Amino acid sequence: WLLFCLLALPALSHADPSPPAPAEAAPAADEAAARRARNAARWAAMTPEQREEMRGRLEQLKALSPGERQALRDRWTRFEKLPPSEQSRLRDHWSAFRKLPPAERALMRENFARFRQLPPARRAQVRALYRRLLALPPGERARFLTNLGRFRQMSPAEREQARDRLRRLRERR
Repeated sequence: WLLFCLLALPALSHADPSPPAPAEAAPAADEAAARRARNAARWAAMTPEQREEMRGRLEQLKALSPGERQALRDRWTRFEKLPPSEQSRLRDHWSAFRKLPPAERALMRENFARFRQLPPARRAQVRALYRRLLALPPGERARFLTNLGRFRQMSPAEREQARDRLRRLRERR
């Protein structure tokens, strides 16, 4: 989730000028100077509330271990290499996520953590099932999710009976 914090974090180094760079590092120094200038412009365009939020995020980033910071930088680098349409899609998802109530966000984080613990083959299977769910027409998807909610409320014995009925229906086809 901190990767998404970086999506909204335009100015980490706006107030921290770099020391003079050696002549052989001029291209890198020029790039860093350009990045600081862009960040300073973004920072100046922020409201006081946005700046305060960014300061809080900066504190979160500072609290990360070096390994966590490196992993976050790696994810950020991968994000920057994505096509603009994919970056936009991810920003939209992050914006929608931030609008969720805290309890729902916590549940999503827990579910994602469980998903990441699955073996690769099972993760691929879950992704395929999710794509199939998204491909359903909206009405059919809503019915499926309603039925899924009912299924989750069943006892283990009731679930097994429902699975047996479904198997018999499939065998008739």
